[in-house]
Formats: sequence, C-alpha cells, structure tokens
Amino acid sequence: MAGVILAVLGALGAVIGLLLFLVGSMADQFASDLAASAIAPGALSAVLYVIGGVIAALGLVQLIAGVGILLSKEWGRLTGIVVSILWLLLSLLTLLSGISSADPDGGGILVGGVIAALYAYCVVVLAVRWRSTQR
Repeated sequence: MAGVILAVLGALGAVIGLLLFLVGSMADQFASDLAASAIAPGALSAVLYVIGGVIAALGLVQLIAGVGILLSKEWGRLTGIVVSILWLLLSLLTLLSGISSADPDGGGILVGGVIAALYAYCVVVLAVRWRSTQR
C-alpha cells in the first residue's frame, strides 16, 4: 500500500511541478500587465521555474520509489523512506501554516493533515514493517 501511495502522490507532484513550470513561462507577461508591479522582470518566472522544477523532480523520484516498493526492491524502500520523511516535514509545515492562518474553513489544516498522515504511514510501513508486509 505504501508503494501505491508514493507512486500516486509522486505522479501528482510531478504534474503539479510541470504545471508550475508552465505557468512560469506566462508569469512575466502577467506581472508586466499589472499597473503598479513591484516585481522585477523575470523574477516571478524564475521562482516558478525553480519551484516547479524541484517539485517535478521530487515527484518523479517519489514515483520511481513507489514502483521500486511495489517490486519489493530495497532501493525503493530506502528512497521511499527519505522522500516520505522530506514530504512529511513539508506537509507538517503546511499543516502548521493552516493552523496559524485565519482560514475560516480550515482547508489548509485538512489537506496538510491528510497528506501528513499518508506520509507518516509510509514512513512507518517502510521503516518498521517492511519485512512483514513484503509479498
């Protein structure tokens, strides 16, 4: 199950990263259309390129780790643990920012909590219960 979770979240992350990368190509035009733009030319697109590229790369690594886990490969398990811990920490930051914001509907808390729980499950299964859950 951890392999499926990582593969699905990895594919989703790769798609989101690619979308951010594509939005970066249109960001400069949007920023130049703003009348009182305080954004330096090229800065917004550069930030979106970097963030989108990093998210897409991590998503691909996570997708590959999920496939490795489904094939019961040790490298998949180790990569899955590292990626799950990284995303768990990032999702906890999302959860904390949702708690500290004045979000009336609590959407950030819900999303951050669900994603954190999924990654925590993956860490526990891959680090502690790997041998007992292998086929």
